[in-house]
Amino acid sequence: MPPIRPKKQTVVVPLTAALSGVLAALAAAATKLAVLPQVAAFLGQENDLVARAISGAAVAVANVLMWLTFSRALAMAASTVQVTTVNTLTNMLTTALLGTVIFGEPARPPVFWVGLLLVGLGSLLLNRQQPPPPHDQPEKPKAE
Repeated sequence: MPPIRPKKQTVVVPLTAALSGVLAALAAAATKLAVLPQVAAFLGQENDLVARAISGAAVAVANVLMWLTFSRALAMAASTVQVTTVNTLTNMLTTALLGTVIFGEPARPPVFWVGLLLVGLGSLLLNRQQPPPPHDQPEKPKAE
């Protein structure tokens, strides 16, 4: 019987990939905040240059952290597809929630949620526990 993937891979990889998706969405939100004039007023700044600098720094930090967590998840995962689907799912979900909560954007249409559900189901299928693929071993020469 082939060995089962270690618990670390089964639990930590999807969580790390999900964290990278959330960080990517936060970077996108910080980018959008950098161009909104209301941010300067919210921060009590008369000049929006300071607010843009703060938002720019937040974008840089979120992107660096996202790439670190995404790379770590890729290094631990059995398949890059698993990491990418979880990252995309959490990025889309977080972006939709942040858009509604922070920016007052209208709720997404039902087709968006159906698509997100399909990505989630595909992610579950890809991340279910499976034995690792067999390693190719050279055949032993036959004795004559």
